[in-house]
Amino acid sequence: MSEKKTSIGGQALIEGIMMRGPVTSAMAVRLPGGDIDTETWPTNKTEALPWYKKTCFIRGIFNMVDTLGTGFSCLMKSAEKAGMEEEEPTKFEKWRAKVLGASAANVMNALAVVLGVGLALLLATMRFGVMAMAYSLLVSSVFSQMINAWPNRKLLDYGYREQLRDILPSILLALFMGLAVWGVSLLPLPPLLVLAVQVVFGAEVYLTGSALFGLDAFVYLWRRLKAAAGGQAGGKGNEKT
Repeated sequence: MSEKKTSIGGQALIEGIMMRGPVTSAMAVRLPGGDIDTETWPTNKTEALPWYKKTCFIRGIFNMVDTLGTGFSCLMKSAEKAGMEEEEPTKFEKWRAKVLGASAANVMNALAVVLGVGLALLLATMRFGVMAMAYSLLVSSVFSQMINAWPNRKLLDYGYREQLRDILPSILLALFMGLAVWGVSLLPLPPLLVLAVQVVFGAEVYLTGSALFGLDAFVYLWRRLKAAAGGQAGGKGNEKT
């Protein structure tokens, strides 16, 4: 059995290279004057790895997001140090930087992973029918929440318990709506009529529950609709005068 040589990996940068080891990471970039600029930092921010970076299967998701974020950050640093001229940012890039700030790269990486996992599950289950696709979307939603919870805690100081407490009312309401819609399917009606009743009844149950419990998303949407309706009414009144 051969001895283990190394656990170091890396990637190419602009005019340089980044190497990532179990304990320390480093990057080296050639400056415009010809000198080599080096930088080192701890691979892990804490000595003890968190549980989600040690648990089988789950750790791969979080490690991939962390690796993508580190690689993108080093690539941007190398372009800066190598003296590359920056292009004028687009309107979308300006908006993204304004809204997300320094965490934009990490958020975009997390979204890419979420979309990738969701699309993979959807394509893999298409051949097995509609119910398999529905279950795959449910699994994808759970994984999406798990993936998004990590950057929320890391970048926004939004703890896991706080996140769970905020989304729990929506989950419970969705379960109640599902039970209500399932009850409609027991009625002796034609399939198309059952589907139409389920859609209308399910929407009514969810919207009524959102209003009663004052869910943040519903309150925000309701205020936006009222503001838009008020703006249109004010515009028509000005036209008449």
